[in-house]
Amino acid sequence: MNPANTIIQFSYCIKSALQNLYRNRALSFITISTIAVMFTLCTSMLLVLLNLSAFMETWADQLQVIVYFEMNTDKQAIERVEKELAARPEVAQITAVSPEEALSLLEESLEGQDGILYGLQDNPLPASLEIKLHKAYLTTEAVEKFAVSITRSSPVADIEYGQRWLERFTAFFELARLTCLVLGLFLIIFTYCIIANTIRLMVYSRRDEIEIMKLIGAGSLMVKFPFWLDGALQGACGAAVA
Repeated sequence: MNPANTIIQFSYCIKSALQNLYRNRALSFITISTIAVMFTLCTSMLLVLLNLSAFMETWADQLQVIVYFEMNTDKQAIERVEKELAARPEVAQITAVSPEEALSLLEESLEGQDGILYGLQDNPLPASLEIKLHKAYLTTEAVEKFAVSITRSSPVADIEYGQRWLERFTAFFELARLTCLVLGLFLIIFTYCIIANTIRLMVYSRRDEIEIMKLIGAGSLMVKFPFWLDGALQGACGAAVA
């Protein structure tokens, strides 16, 4: 193939594509605007998913299981439970919180409103263990399985790991991800249909010219390539505007 002829044909295709855009500038403007809106929506949904994922990772790093003991549980019993839990492979760190420390933390959290505690004669807060798990076990199923496996018998009074909030947020995250994926797929199909219909209208408007090109021996690629360039240019312009 003669390189000079190839350059001439390629130049013709580019010139023809630009002429198509100019001749159908109203339709091209609508198409480019639609593509820009679609790109913006897809990017926004992607950012929402990324932010939710980052929030989930940050929250997971702070997730902990809290074991509350019965009131007036002796120190030896607490240490026994702590030793048993520390031997488990899921546990990364355990922090023992005495009733006095728990009350002090509560007073700090109520800074400016700690007057509501002045009437207390006895400390109503129990001792507890704050348990942090290894990253491999920071999933909804693993945390729930670990919490359920802890024996709820004396001296353990209750176990808290924010199960209701965890279940609701996980369900919300899965719903948001599914919604974004479905909408993203719909937008991609819609954008494809817009570009395809635009090119189809351009082909129809130049049908006489295409017939003449075929009669003088123009190949199929020579006829189709300018319209492919039209679609590519419209997509690139829409992405740039977005």
